[in-house]
Amino acid sequence: MPDNITERILEDMEKQGFPLEVQVTEMLKTHGWHVSNQEAYFDRETGKQRTIDIESIKDIELPKELAFQIRLIVECKKCSKPWVFYVSDMSKEEIRRELRFYSQVHIDTLDQLAFQKKPPEINELTTQVLFLDKIVQPVFDKLSHITYEPFTNGQGNSIHKARMQVCKALRDMNQHLAQDREVEIPHYILLKPVIILDGQIYTYQDQNLNTKEGLYYSVSLYYDRFIIEVVTIGFLDKYLREIENSINNFQKSLKQ
Repeated sequence: MPDNITERILEDMEKQGFPLEVQVTEMLKTHGWHVSNQEAYFDRETGKQRTIDIESIKDIELPKELAFQIRLIVECKKCSKPWVFYVSDMSKEEIRRELRFYSQVHIDTLDQLAFQKKPPEINELTTQVLFLDKIVQPVFDKLSHITYEPFTNGQGNSIHKARMQVCKALRDMNQHLAQDREVEIPHYILLKPVIILDGQIYTYQDQNLNTKEGLYYSVSLYYDRFIIEVVTIGFLDKYLREIENSINNFQKSLKQ
């Protein structure tokens, strides 16, 4: 056992996963995201204020009179036990349709009637943004609804805790965004629930196990449906680059 307090603190921080949140924060900042740590949200189920590890925001430059923003609602999880997800065969196009349908998109408009009177090219552009034709591109090729945590004697609940955190936080943030507030131009916000895992991900299919760097995890909370993006810390840099590529392709398509 460590003798001095400094070593004991560092050992405890490592066990609890605190360095993971720091690592993720620094990587997001390196990729140009604005990061807020320990962002508060209201847990309606317990009636208490809680915090999500990270809310990360990237503003996207668009032509005309529109604003678009992506927000990652992130829970960081360090787990010594592997996470196993049951998956079934789906094409990337099928996954893309699922992502489009269940994407959490909030739209702010100051005056809906005035907005409708804007030039036709603005409305056309808005439709393109609304249906996320370019932004929502699958990063992973697997979608799961069922999970399992081996070596826990059936007591493992780290996946459940992480998913509840991101879903409750996103639900509360979406509700706050829906409240009236002043905006000068139509403003679109895409909210993405994300779990960053310092650990191993396996998929189970046809009685076979395969390792994965990330996948989509479909869950329900009350009457809302969410698709969480589960990403290993080792894949996070590439994951963020994939988002940036989608943004760049979207911006280029608007200039054509």
